[in-house]
Amino acid sequence: MSGGFFDYAQYRIEDIAESILQQIYDNDDETLNEWNEKRGNGYEERTIQKMIEAYKIINKAKIYAQRIDWMLSCDDSEDRFHIRLAEELSDFEHSFNEKLKRGFKISKEELKNKEE
Repeated sequence: MSGGFFDYAQYRIEDIAESILQQIYDNDDETLNEWNEKRGNGYEERTIQKMIEAYKIINKAKIYAQRIDWMLSCDDSEDRFHIRLAEELSDFEHSFNEKLKRGFKISKEELKNKEE
């Protein structure tokens, strides 16, 4: 594992983003959890939109932290930092736009991977 300048805190940032995404996916879930409560919170659309916005911002923060971490740890040169940052931001934008097109509904493939 490379990096370490930030003690790998960028992965905690990623965990926060993934937790927000899970809440978005589960928002309308009427199934009951182990405490016999609905899984979804039923937040209003305006709240979900803000959560989607937060998910995007927090993911970008993770990407920036990761790339800067590797550069400061001398794992990437300054030029490589810029190249990888652009690539990862582009990949994230593509992934985000796919989720946006689906209305942030989980796909069958993602659901299968989640259960494994």
